[in-house]
Order: sequence, then C-alpha cells, then structure tokens
Amino acid sequence: MSDVYLILIRHGEAESRATSDHARELTASGRIKVRLTGARIAKITQKIGLMIVSDATRTRQTAVEVSGILPAERTVIEPLLYNANTVNDVASIITRHARPDDRVIAVVGHNPVISEVASELTGDFYAFDPGDFVIMTIDETDWATALESRSIWTAANSREVL
Repeated sequence: MSDVYLILIRHGEAESRATSDHARELTASGRIKVRLTGARIAKITQKIGLMIVSDATRTRQTAVEVSGILPAERTVIEPLLYNANTVNDVASIITRHARPDDRVIAVVGHNPVISEVASELTGDFYAFDPGDFVIMTIDETDWATALESRSIWTAANSREVL
C-alpha cells in the first residue's frame, strides 16, 4: 500500500452581500490568504492530481488562487458540493471523481461540512476559518476504502504548516 493525501480547503473570506449566496466573491484579504494557503500546501506536496470544487463563486475563486501556486492536473467543478451536508456526501463526491492513480486530492468547499469531514476522518476537532486547510494522509490505495476509515487519518492543519 501507499499513502493517499486528502487536502480539505475552506474557501477564502467572502463578501457579506451579493445577489445570492452562490454569487458571493472573495474579498481582497480572502484572495491573499488563499494564495498563502496554496504556498503552504506546496511545502508538503508538489502536485495535486484532482481538485474538486464547489460551484459557488467564492470556492471557484479560491481554487484559481490556490492553483496559481500549486496547479492541479484535473479540476472538477461539482455543484453537489455546495449543498453537501455530511461526511458521506463528500466521500461520495470524491469517490465518484477519483481515479485509481490519484494520490493527492484537494476539495475546496464550505463549512460546516469541510470541518466535519476533517474531524471525522482524523478523530480530532476542526473548526476552519475562511481559507484554512488540512492535509490528511492514510496508508491506503483505494479512495472508497480510505474514506470509510474514520479516526485513523493523520493530519497537518493550516496552523501547523508554516
């Protein structure tokens, strides 16, 4: 077996008002923080095989900023991620898009589900601020099996990766 890595990223700080929640854009400080997020992730991995992104404006903009520092081989805009409410919802989305050779997958989404996925997979408590991330790893080759494993992933969160 070999390690797979799951990077969970909460979108950057977004404007408080827009025509809809879906249309909210990143603020200037939100853009700066997610660029830093990309740089910090690049200290751990040099490659993202797949980036799965909610279709909300702020998550797509977050993905663009992170990808400017650390490009993904493939990016999928996934509308179901916007309304994902459970760890199983997110796991299903990942397994639907993952290929067997994807060793590093990043998910750019929303709270509270991004924090809940990190908490459930690692067994630790996470409460992401905008632009926060966690890099989790498990010794497994199959994404479906890996995502069924609870409380055994190891992680480095955004406050630990300087």
